[in-house]
Amino acid sequence: MKEYEISITVPRGQHLEYALNNHKEKASVTESEGMKQVSWTLKNLPALSREPQVSVIGGDLPLLTATTEEKPLSFLTSQWQPEGDAGIRALAGKLTAGAKDDKEKVTAIRDYVIDNLYYSSLPLAESGYRIRPAAEVIRSAYGTEAEKANLMAALLKAAGLKAGIGAVCAPSENTASLGVGSIRELFVWTDAGGSQQALSLKGKTPSAVSWQKDYAYVASLTQPFELNLPPVTLRKDYALQPDAANAKDGYLVFTLPVERGSLAGSQYVRFNSKRTSNLLLPGLADESFTYTVDTPAGMEPVTRPMEKKMDNAVGTLTISIRPEGAKTRVIRSLKLKKQMIRPADYAAFRQLMTEYGAVDGLTLVYRKPLP
Repeated sequence: MKEYEISITVPRGQHLEYALNNHKEKASVTESEGMKQVSWTLKNLPALSREPQVSVIGGDLPLLTATTEEKPLSFLTSQWQPEGDAGIRALAGKLTAGAKDDKEKVTAIRDYVIDNLYYSSLPLAESGYRIRPAAEVIRSAYGTEAEKANLMAALLKAAGLKAGIGAVCAPSENTASLGVGSIRELFVWTDAGGSQQALSLKGKTPSAVSWQKDYAYVASLTQPFELNLPPVTLRKDYALQPDAANAKDGYLVFTLPVERGSLAGSQYVRFNSKRTSNLLLPGLADESFTYTVDTPAGMEPVTRPMEKKMDNAVGTLTISIRPEGAKTRVIRSLKLKKQMIRPADYAAFRQLMTEYGAVDGLTLVYRKPLP
């Protein structure tokens, strides 16, 4: 696009916060006939990239944020569930009656809110920026994201835990310009057993704030808090016994299982060889898996031993396949040094992903002994 103009007009004297993010164009401010206009003229805008996962948070798409509210994210303050409600205390006590520690209390309350209350995707804008009382949410067995956040935080506090509600917002050079429309996800934070958690209202996986916190704006919608989430790691040991009955033509090809959430099973192992946009990964991967695989009865391994190690600007990779008597031990590990993969680092990232997802590091082959 050769030229595009965008402007905001408000009465003179009206409070206005604004920012044009991920773009160098400066704002032009004019006043006339009691009105103030802020405008930008954008020239030679490139077409939207067809590369996957091009985003505002990655810094590749321009975003205008603006609001006339002086405290735009305080709109729900008066609607949060007050502490001390007898019904909430009774439900929290019932849900956590069998919990042995605070972590089990958190799990019991999270599972109740996720499993027993239908998630309504109705956005705040379409609900008039209103949330129903927690008692009504329980009675109706459904809730919007804000309503489920309200109930979950209330139950956690009623169970004697610290808890609050936060929001993952779009990034902005001027955070005061972030209004309600900038909210991408709500979450509930809590401390249990000396470890902080950020709970999603949509499922049992951690909130997106766990990996977006360093690139998005994280706002507190209740009491102030400081996110200090522990690093996410994947560790698992497997003991596997391939079945010789699955052999064909005297050979058995056995594929090692890939843990859910591992980058070995992600789309990144199939990305193109070149990239011109930033790529923000869903976390700083740190994963390690050990497989101890029994040799099937009446067969012998034919997979060659492997010792593959790689260390570059983006991360470190290890794949080891070693025979140990009647077993084969496989060790696979990946630890990334960067979460934001910029074009200059993309070749190193793809090198790691190509090796991590390669079939030879995930497959063992056995055969029946030759006569």
